[in-house]
Amino acid sequence: MKFALHFRWTVVVALLLTKSTKILADQPDLLPPHGSKVEVSQSYLLATYPSTPYPPMVLPASIPRATVAAPEFIPISEPTEVVPVPLENRADNGMFLQQAQEHPPAWYESPTRWLDTIPWDAGLELGINGSTGNNEAVSIRTGGYFHRESEFAKININAYYNKTSAGGIETQSNGQLNITNDWLFHEDSLWTLFTTSTLFYDEFQAFDIQVNMDGGIGYRLIDGDHLALTTRMGAGSSREVGGPNDEWIAEAIFSVVSEIEVSTRQSIYATLDYFPELQRFDEFRLVTDLGWEIELEQPANLSLKISVTDRYDSTLVDTNPQLLNYSVLLLWKI
Repeated sequence: MKFALHFRWTVVVALLLTKSTKILADQPDLLPPHGSKVEVSQSYLLATYPSTPYPPMVLPASIPRATVAAPEFIPISEPTEVVPVPLENRADNGMFLQQAQEHPPAWYESPTRWLDTIPWDAGLELGINGSTGNNEAVSIRTGGYFHRESEFAKININAYYNKTSAGGIETQSNGQLNITNDWLFHEDSLWTLFTTSTLFYDEFQAFDIQVNMDGGIGYRLIDGDHLALTTRMGAGSSREVGGPNDEWIAEAIFSVVSEIEVSTRQSIYATLDYFPELQRFDEFRLVTDLGWEIELEQPANLSLKISVTDRYDSTLVDTNPQLLNYSVLLLWKI
């Protein structure tokens, strides 16, 4: 009996295949999309072959069907947590870096990139002191700097201006602009070539402006991550424009520059420049600049700066040869 049922079912399938093949030969558009899963309903089979005891069949996609159903999407597994990979560990790190280089920040997003593709380190500083009572006194100091360091060169541009008044009378008005450029012989060289130029203005001096231009050779005694010490020596000339001795005077230059990183938020710098006249070494200028910067946590890019500048000029006549300024400033790094 069981053998008879199996034989009968085989005959049914053979008849279906024969009939379907003939229909496909005449009407090929009846084929469903490749890969679709289709069913032949049980009612259709029972109506055609009432004695068939088997459930509906799932047939290959090559056979025409009474009904066609698209397959349901069944995920293989539940989604897992995505763990970000650090950029430096990604295989496409170079691609991301290349995209960053090809699409630099807009001009208004990074003012320190206006001058060149290599960013400049820049900052503005401001300090105000005042008192009122029997006398009113106001003291203002403002300034700024630009700094750029590349593989073979380092340039520093800094300026400041001091203004003081007491009882409505101006007692101080002076300012200075300094530009220094260092060139390295090669990346690991301790020797440098340098040029420096300074413009100094003082309303209470006999000259309109004092200018000097010097150059020479330097040597980096210490060039570490937290401590740098450089010495310079050379020659040049200076002139007091609009003064009683309005002519170029040959001079030498001896300098010491130091930078100390006390911590991640504190740094100290010191510069000492000595300018003796070549014909008379007893006539000289001595310029000292000291500073201590403390980076604040909030707001960002703001630091507290304590500054001391001292200028001594033995060539000045009928005025105090020493000019000392000390101040506490807020420094905004841009």
